[in-house]
Amino acid sequence: MTHKPLILVLALAVIGGGSARVVAAAPPVIVKILTGDEVVESDGSQSAIFHVEKLATNQSAAHNIAQYTLEYSDSMETVEIIEAFTRKADGKVLQVDQSKIFLQAPPGSPRVPKFTDRKQKVIVFPDVNAWDTVVCTFRRTGRPLFSGQFFSGSVFPRNLAFEDARMNITLPKAMAAHVVVESVEHQTAEGEQTITHSFLYRNPQPLPAKAEALSPWDTEPQFIISTFADYSAVATAYRQLAEAKAAVTPRIQSLADDITAGTFDRREQAHRIYDWVSEHVRYVAVWLGKGGYEPHDAASILDNGYGDCKDHVVLFEALLKAKGIGSVPVLVDANNRYHAPEVATPALFNHVISYLPEFDLYTDSTAGVAPFGILPATEYGKPVVLATEPTALFTTLPLVTTDANEEKMQTTAQLMADGTVSGRSVTEASGPFAVRLRQLAANVEARGQWQWAETYFKNLGWHGMANFQFDTPRDRLGPTYTFSASFDLEARPELLEGKAFAPPEGVRMLVRPGEFLLGAWTLPKTTPVPCFSGHQIEELSVTLPPGRDIELLPKGKTIENAFLRYHSEWTRNGQVVTVHREMTARLPVAVCRDEIRAQLADAVALIRGDYRDEITLKPLVQ
Repeated sequence: MTHKPLILVLALAVIGGGSARVVAAAPPVIVKILTGDEVVESDGSQSAIFHVEKLATNQSAAHNIAQYTLEYSDSMETVEIIEAFTRKADGKVLQVDQSKIFLQAPPGSPRVPKFTDRKQKVIVFPDVNAWDTVVCTFRRTGRPLFSGQFFSGSVFPRNLAFEDARMNITLPKAMAAHVVVESVEHQTAEGEQTITHSFLYRNPQPLPAKAEALSPWDTEPQFIISTFADYSAVATAYRQLAEAKAAVTPRIQSLADDITAGTFDRREQAHRIYDWVSEHVRYVAVWLGKGGYEPHDAASILDNGYGDCKDHVVLFEALLKAKGIGSVPVLVDANNRYHAPEVATPALFNHVISYLPEFDLYTDSTAGVAPFGILPATEYGKPVVLATEPTALFTTLPLVTTDANEEKMQTTAQLMADGTVSGRSVTEASGPFAVRLRQLAANVEARGQWQWAETYFKNLGWHGMANFQFDTPRDRLGPTYTFSASFDLEARPELLEGKAFAPPEGVRMLVRPGEFLLGAWTLPKTTPVPCFSGHQIEELSVTLPPGRDIELLPKGKTIENAFLRYHSEWTRNGQVVTVHREMTARLPVAVCRDEIRAQLADAVALIRGDYRDEITLKPLVQ
């Protein structure tokens, strides 16, 4: 599913330096004017006129704003360019030639194939230089995604300069609209039959850009307007689009019987059906007409052999229904949006998974490699709505537990007398870690093992080769998954001559203990981050060549607070040096902020320091 804000204006903010003191430079792009006047009809259709004026304060920014893109659904919307021109710094106006407005298909990702009716009109402005302004006025009309309902909103990044951004949305009084704003002014004006909601935002002196781990919708100024009374109404509207698609036809019944042949255990039947859908229905993004919200019917999904998340859910539901097992569509965000606004909007959700009430189990077959009852890590702890009959349930997905999210990576390496290194790495994972490990194995499989290994070691600053041993990642979706690799690395004779080094990691498929679970390591401790419970172990051992000893064995470290325990230990057994690192995280929230975040960040700093411990070789004294 997808939802676009009214206008998406992208630019960069910079800070410059003066000779005597640091001063704020002019923002590269200033949005001088951004206006929208939108009229909504009682059926939810809408028509709007937008006007945008953007000024570039340097030549590079001028190059960026010299092209403006408007994306829309060809079957649901129309976009008409009313005027477009460049206003030079001296006031001269250069009109855009109509032949310089290009109709294109939007760029897609080769990793996520798309079947879409989305188009984009690209406006190429003439002769845009520093201190010029590009001006565009266009009309957009659209049919409703949900009959009789309307929802919209815009987010305004704090690091972008807006001198005057105004949005006016007029609805019939009979369409009661709910509004929430964050750092945006909101006013209303009543007519005889209508009510107009006006939103005003100004930010002429933007803050420096900073990295965030959460969606802009969780952190930035914004407004949201929606006629949905609550999230139950959102789920009901979705169910009305999807319910009939999961009909049990004779073909569906026959397939369900074949998949479950030989077992009468209902959970095992559900498990087999889930595995079949995961393996046989290829994921593609389908954005045709109402395709952002309306799934296809189960029969056509079978015919095609592919579908998006909604199609996966529909086919899974139909096959389960054929065996008398109930399932419920669950609307969720698959990215980094964790906050549910008080105003109910379908835009909160961009993904659909399934809930099986009989087993109190959530499943997501879209990933193709997620075992039955295990979700990708980023879905845990998210606000969701279950499209149940007769009323929907707005709730939060459970958090992943420590014991259900484990990873162990073990590398045994040997440093040869000529400085070459050979060894073997084994990674075993369960829970969300297993989902990620299967995804990475699929990437190795798709790219080719030799090509993957060459790139991997090159990124580490080595030349090396590897041979891999792993099961087909999409087959037999058991709760654990193991990936192994044997490797050989180029000679590094300097290691034999006293250069400090850490035991070789070999082929590391997943992250080191503490990474990911504790959130982004590079962000300030005041920045909220998604975080996860889990258990990680890495054990790296290296056999020293004959005639070599080590100067000093590192001491290791223990770090512990209310939310985690990290322990490292170095040992030596003859010529074998081993470092064992283990971390356990038990977090009560999906997003770590304030005191929890501060404690995690303090621990991360110590853990990163522990990773820098090294050994140094010296001649062995007999």
